[in-house]
Amino acid sequence: MLIDYISALLMTTLCMVGGSMTVLLKLWIVNNQRIAQLEKAHVLSEVEQLKEQVGPSLLFKILNRSGHLALIDPIKASKMLMKLSQLLRYQLYDCSREKVLLGSEISFLTNYLTLEQLSSERFEYSLSSDGDVNCIFVLPLLFIPFVQYAVEQMCEQGISFISVHIRLKADVDDIIFVCSCPGIDFFVGDERGLERIRQRLDLQYGQYYDLQLEKENIHLELRGGEVWRRK
Repeated sequence: MLIDYISALLMTTLCMVGGSMTVLLKLWIVNNQRIAQLEKAHVLSEVEQLKEQVGPSLLFKILNRSGHLALIDPIKASKMLMKLSQLLRYQLYDCSREKVLLGSEISFLTNYLTLEQLSSERFEYSLSSDGDVNCIFVLPLLFIPFVQYAVEQMCEQGISFISVHIRLKADVDDIIFVCSCPGIDFFVGDERGLERIRQRLDLQYGQYYDLQLEKENIHLELRGGEVWRRK
């Protein structure tokens, strides 16, 4: 009888412990899910702030420059304001979507760089793309932070003539983005300006991207075909 009593007591204890462990495990899972959701919401909030902060200095510079040109070169002033309206329309409306066509991103980059060139005689750029860019979807405003970061670093390093050269290549498996800036040294730059974009890439592309800073280049590769291609 004593053995039966001890066995029953052990079974009861094991059941209680097992039940408690199950409850604790469920609480742990729920808590971790909640933390993950909060972290994701925080990163998404920072991404939205990133979108809102695209080009405010350029906006004021263009408005000021076009105001001066309105009387002496109205055609150039009109061209600047037209490019600016296209830039803002894309930023305010198209970027509300989760994904946009790569071709639309390239058009946005072209308008942005053209405005930079129109507003400064010490700025030049080139942009080339290869592949079917109108069949591939990417995150909106994915590449512009790299361009802004490059321009900022060139100014901080005292480069008087800013030169930006962008190459984009897209195929069935990869998107390769290279931003080249002759004369700059990205190794001595402050990478804190890229923290948000790294967080965004981690969140949206996970293991399917590679971001490298080289001496004069920023190199981004998106891999995985349908993983990043789907809308």
